[in-house]
Amino acid sequence: MDYNDLLRWHRFEDAALFPSDTISEKYRERMEMAKDVKVTDYRIVNVSFDEKKKEALIKIEIDYYTLSSPKLRTVTDNQRWAYEGEEGKGAWRLMSLLPEFP
Repeated sequence: MDYNDLLRWHRFEDAALFPSDTISEKYRERMEMAKDVKVTDYRIVNVSFDEKKKEALIKIEIDYYTLSSPKLRTVTDNQRWAYEGEEGKGAWRLMSLLPEFP
């Protein structure tokens, strides 16, 4: 299951394995703030990949509601991914935080 699917199924603890160690603590803080968020769907809007830098920028639209307000909302998640480690022995890691869900 990939990162965005984990968000969709409210498996934030599993999704928290994807962020780079450099942002792990702040990611978990943002995750705690989103504990009442229920994601209903997401769409990949744009993907750009820089093979030389081994980075990818992915724009995602996330539809969600909160337990305190049943109104369906959409937030844009601009994800930045980077390949960490040696070629073939590393992994793609999330370099951006979970979006704020207003």
